[in-house]
Amino acid sequence: MIFRLSTCLRWVGTPRFKPELLDELFDCLPRLGGLLQEFCERGTPREKGLREIRGLFLDGPRESQQPGCFDVRFEESVRLGDRELGYAEPVIGTVRFLLDLETGDLVLEAVGSLQGERG
Repeated sequence: MIFRLSTCLRWVGTPRFKPELLDELFDCLPRLGGLLQEFCERGTPREKGLREIRGLFLDGPRESQQPGCFDVRFEESVRLGDRELGYAEPVIGTVRFLLDLETGDLVLEAVGSLQGERG
C-alpha cells in the first residue's frame, strides 16, 4: 500500500519531523482498510470503529529514505454464522514503512499482529 506524504518532508532532520510524520499517518488511517484486513483472523476491519497508531519508531535514515514501524490498533467485526449477530474484537498489528524523503512516497507493509494484545 502506497501513500504520498508532503508536510512532514519540510521537517526532515529536525525534532519536529517525527510528530509531523505521525500526524500524516493519522490522516491515512481511514484509507488503511486493505492493510488492516491482513491482520484480521475471522472478520473484517470495522469501518466506524476505533483506529489508532501507537509506538512510532524510526530506524536510522538511509540515503534519501526513512524506514520505521508503528503499531495500529483497530476493531475487527466478526459475524456469528449466518445470523446478523456479531461482535467487535480488538486487534493490534505491526506495520513496517519506508518513506522516500524526496518524493514523499510512503510504502506500508503489514508484518504481523500482536496476538498477546488481542481480546
